[in-house]
Amino acid sequence: MENLPARKRSSLTPVQIFLAGVFLMGAIVLALLFSPGTSEPLVRPAAAPVLPVVTYGTGGGAGVASAAASPAGTVQSPDASWPGRPADSVPVPPSGHLPVRLKIPALGVDTGIQYVGLTKDGNMDTPKSAVDVAWYKLGPAPGSPGSAVIAGHINTRYSAHGVFEHLDDLNAGDTVQVVAAGGKILNFKVTGKEYLGDADPAISVFARTDGTRLNLVTCAGTWNAERKSFDKRLVVYTELE
Repeated sequence: MENLPARKRSSLTPVQIFLAGVFLMGAIVLALLFSPGTSEPLVRPAAAPVLPVVTYGTGGGAGVASAAASPAGTVQSPDASWPGRPADSVPVPPSGHLPVRLKIPALGVDTGIQYVGLTKDGNMDTPKSAVDVAWYKLGPAPGSPGSAVIAGHINTRYSAHGVFEHLDDLNAGDTVQVVAAGGKILNFKVTGKEYLGDADPAISVFARTDGTRLNLVTCAGTWNAERKSFDKRLVVYTELE
């Protein structure tokens, strides 16, 4: 009877196995810490990178949502046939004019500003944490003519409290401040707010060019577990003072 071959011993030492386990746990922790707060889009351009024909979520419905307005009223959307504009035609502001912090005294907000563009799905990207906000860098910078857009979370899968969780508490006349890299503080005044459905066009958020505007966007409404998205978006409109 032939002898059976001996079972091959593992070439890894106990120390090597321990180090591999430590490396694996570290990778898992880093992935949790730096993963986006939510996978749902805040806004979706209708045909990236053409702006500003924009809709929310995955829908492409026509019409403007009925507004839940502040006393100052809401900003009306221009006609849906307003011509789009290539994103790369937006002038890049000097480095000293780039936004670095957002302050909303009425809400106690004082936070850093991330820069985001479009996701691979054609959505405006979102902040990578619950405490920061994100400026849409393919549009105007705050303080430049047109509609600058800054988005923030009301919560994330890792935090029950987001930087914009009380955004709806803002009223007409409240101040929103943007601190530029060069130290200049830009003061914006709240002019109105509205709620948009996730299938409504958000042309008013990106398309207004008749002034120097800053529009703040966050999720609102009811959470849809199947779609993993809220069914509305809150937009607060402000103008440079």
